[in-house]
Amino acid sequence: MKRWYFARPGTVERHHAVSSKYDAWAVLSKVALEDLAACDGTPDSFFSVDLFAGDVLHVPAGWWHQVHNIESCLMFGGFYGPVASVAARWIQVQATDLFHRAGWVEAGNCTCHQA
Repeated sequence: MKRWYFARPGTVERHHAVSSKYDAWAVLSKVALEDLAACDGTPDSFFSVDLFAGDVLHVPAGWWHQVHNIESCLMFGGFYGPVASVAARWIQVQATDLFHRAGWVEAGNCTCHQA
């Protein structure tokens, strides 16, 4: 079982909680969604759902999400869209990540290297 936490688009930004850390594929929050929900006062901005074996979930673009494994499990995920769009995004991410690993982009401010 996995528990997914969601926040509507713009919620993390409204709290000035977007992390400056570089991550190849994600924009991160510097505050856990549960903590934001506890201090937000806008109950319709936050949701959670439990997924069990065989369940499928689509996370729309722009929705903040955080996943907690309640028990050991596997998850399969991916990015979907027109082939040209997905390929262009993949090339962009790989090029930026190459520069990052060379130390030219966000050196020392990332999720992939220990500080």
